[in-house]
Amino acid sequence: MADVIYAKLEQLHQMACSIGMVLKALQAQVKTIDERGGEDNVLEKILVNGTQLFPDREKAVRMTIPTKISDLDNDKKFQENVIEQVLLNGTKMPVDSQKRVAITIPTGTNNLVNDAGYQTNADVLAAIRANAYVHPSHTAYGSGLYKIVVDNLGHVTSAAKAVKSDITSLGIPGQDTVYTHPKYTARGTGLYKIAVDALGHVSSVAGATKGDITSLGIPGQDTVYIHPGYTGHGLGLYKLAVDGQGHVSSVAGITKGDITALGIPGQDTNSWRGIQNNLSSDSTSDSLSAAMGKALNTSLNDAITRIATCEQKIKAIGGVTEVLLGTVVSPAIKGDTLYKGATHTMATFGSEVAFVKIDTVGKLLRGSSSVNQLWSVYDDPGRYYHYLYVRWDFTTDGRVTATCDRELTDNYAWYANTLKVNIDYYKYAA
Repeated sequence: MADVIYAKLEQLHQMACSIGMVLKALQAQVKTIDERGGEDNVLEKILVNGTQLFPDREKAVRMTIPTKISDLDNDKKFQENVIEQVLLNGTKMPVDSQKRVAITIPTGTNNLVNDAGYQTNADVLAAIRANAYVHPSHTAYGSGLYKIVVDNLGHVTSAAKAVKSDITSLGIPGQDTVYTHPKYTARGTGLYKIAVDALGHVSSVAGATKGDITSLGIPGQDTVYIHPGYTGHGLGLYKLAVDGQGHVSSVAGITKGDITALGIPGQDTNSWRGIQNNLSSDSTSDSLSAAMGKALNTSLNDAITRIATCEQKIKAIGGVTEVLLGTVVSPAIKGDTLYKGATHTMATFGSEVAFVKIDTVGKLLRGSSSVNQLWSVYDDPGRYYHYLYVRWDFTTDGRVTATCDRELTDNYAWYANTLKVNIDYYKYAA
């Protein structure tokens, strides 16, 4: 069943007026092209190097095109790519009976003369051994606690066992030190006033009295709130009086006069709007008849047909062509920024660009959009796919944007991916 589109007659009228303006503009464009003398796109003659060619009996024009260098005249006297002599370090090399030149190329350092005096591996090892560092020897000591002597090279030259006096002379006690906490009188569970000494210990206590409590401003007896009494009223519509504590202190029934005093009518107000069975009325309070709605629909369909005809005629006369203006590479958008609702501008173009073509997306006309699946991740344990969809827009102000349209998952595996595309941009030319 075809979709049904509901619209007000006023909206249909506005749409018909807009289409009429577009139709008039197209008709003016066709008229301009006709007046300038549009011609069919047909070849009338073929010239090769200024000479006109004519079709044969089979109505074919035959041209001979060179396909190799030997088909051309060597009018510039170019030389052939042939070696005439070989020089080795400035000396001309002889050619044998088979027209070969034998050249010996060094393949090892022993084939070269050491005129620069480079050292050999044996020379380097001999120099290292002659100047090798020998660490001095010292007396070894077993595991223990020692007093040591260190020379200016950081070597331990002598050591002596440490004794207890060496330790105590540093201020370290010669025996264990045990802390003993002071004793106080124990108290059972109760409410007390306490005294605390300089070490943070409770040094004395005394039972709290009622006077200690009431001196803090706490009442010495229970306080019970009693809500004031008022006259009860049954279900109804009332005018209220409220006291300073927010209580309803008095009520009175609402009358019809109280309602109408607010500007509300005292009776039903029904008004019938007149019907205009034409498209020329300037009334802002009448309704348009169904017959005029049908007439608008007929005019709309007629205008659409006429627009399509004009477009075909323009294409036939003007030869509309899609012209590639260039290609831009979008910025790299990290996957963790493509959460639902996030929009990124991928490129911006001027008013001359009519449409763009995007990798994996296709053609987008100015003012249109397309939703495409960007990534999918397979959940192996769950045995189903997670999908991420992106809506691409080519806005009327020339921006190409990518918006995370649907993120049908809580899987973040694609966050390490990057969205980066090539965008070709085109114009129409007649």
